Amino acid sequence: MPFKEVIRWVRISSDAGEFKKRIPLQKIQRLSVGKYDMCLTRYPDDSIYAFENRCPHQFMEMSKSICANDKKVICPWHRYAFDLENGKGAGLYLEVFPIKEEDNKLYVGFKKTVFSFFK
Repeated sequence: MPFKEVIRWVRISSDAGEFKKRIPLQKIQRLSVGKYDMCLTRYPDDSIYAFENRCPHQFMEMSKSICANDKKVICPWHRYAFDLENGKGAGLYLEVFPIKEEDNKLYVGFKKTVFSFFK
């Protein structure tokens, strides 16, 4: 198949440890990366999640969301809950972005489908 999904990684921090400390536990921190307006949250197990700052239901801001203990984020406008691992919730999907730490740097990933003649 000539289409494949690739992830473009963008560095959001050159010091992952310091950056993580600035994200309050189970609270939302807003971040703009290029054309993307996103939210970040951190959990006690030190996992970080990034997701779009727009609810897929009626496009309201998610930066005032509530982070539940079960790693779900709850829209403050309509109370829809979305899983931070895959974005699934209430028949809709919140766009979530992968996060990776490499060489003490933190990156967010943007998925893109590309056409390629090569495998």
